[in-house]
Amino acid sequence: GKVTPIPTGFGQGTAIFYPSQRPWVRRISKAHDGLVRWVWQGKTIRNDGETLDNRIFSRFNAADARIRKEDGPGNGHWVLDYSRSRLFPVRIVHDEVRMLDDNTALGKVFIRVGSWKRFIGGHFLLQFNQSR
Repeated sequence: GKVTPIPTGFGQGTAIFYPSQRPWVRRISKAHDGLVRWVWQGKTIRNDGETLDNRIFSRFNAADARIRKEDGPGNGHWVLDYSRSRLFPVRIVHDEVRMLDDNTALGKVFIRVGSWKRFIGGHFLLQFNQSR
């Protein structure tokens, strides 16, 4: 299917880690979400629509991800590919993002090494406060 356009500019991020009904998992998840919220504020899609930066500690980092479309069932999705990042530890990160509406995106975090890809349980929301 057709991939819904992704907005440019800053998307306020919300981490969603291991949604679960188990009380102990919810406590760990809540602590993790708080830490992530303090460290990671969201993503800025550059005006070219093909690259982005993560906002960490209210500053932009050098993750320098590439964005590409992948058609698929439904509306397809966007792939945020960090393999060329200047930050070596994030080069194996691979996000897949679907637009929920014009200003809200839902992402899943994967680890990718070669053709091997594994979902690591992390989700995130991006809320763009601009009209397109």
